[in-house]
Amino acid sequence: MFFENGSILTLKKVIGDSILSTTSYYQNGNIEYTDLDFDLNPNDTVVLLHGLRKSYYENGVLKSIGRFERGEKRDTFKYFDEQGKLIQSEVYDEHLR
Repeated sequence: MFFENGSILTLKKVIGDSILSTTSYYQNGNIEYTDLDFDLNPNDTVVLLHGLRKSYYENGVLKSIGRFERGEKRDTFKYFDEQGKLIQSEVYDEHLR
């Protein structure tokens, strides 16, 4: 997918029926987010995040990082301000539910 100016909006790396990674970009060329290791069932229309996700501010600074397991947040998600300072951490543990 591309922006109207021709720059890349989204780049997906695929092998067979599995999406290995997706990188989405801001119009200025900086990365908006990266997703790794999607869990894609070819018989289902639902794509679940499965693996590491990083999102960035438009200025290129890391905004958040965390891991998904079959569409649900796992372990620790960290959130940062636009200067890169940690502002929040959330722990997701399936055993605490």
